Amino acid sequence: MRSLIFLGLPFLFSLVAAASSIGLLRLREWARAMTLCLVTLSVSSCVLDLILNRRTGEIEIIPVTKILLAILAPVSFWWWALLTRPSVRSQFRAE
Repeated sequence: MRSLIFLGLPFLFSLVAAASSIGLLRLREWARAMTLCLVTLSVSSCVLDLILNRRTGEIEIIPVTKILLAILAPVSFWWWALLTRPSVRSQFRAE
């Protein structure tokens, strides 16, 4: 079960991201919405991991979640700012 989660979910997300990138190039509205969902999901999963995975008394050697959150949060905010601008939204609606 763990291997399914650790191998299957990233593969599924990569397929969705690849389809979304093709849709973004073709200016599809569903791809814009899917990209916003993907960036929100990635930051949310890091925040959720930080909240739920608190271990007291253990020394964390590599704070992977904190590093990912520090990288993903600014990138996510950039995508949100870019894809929710009125000029960009109108380009996607003009199919």
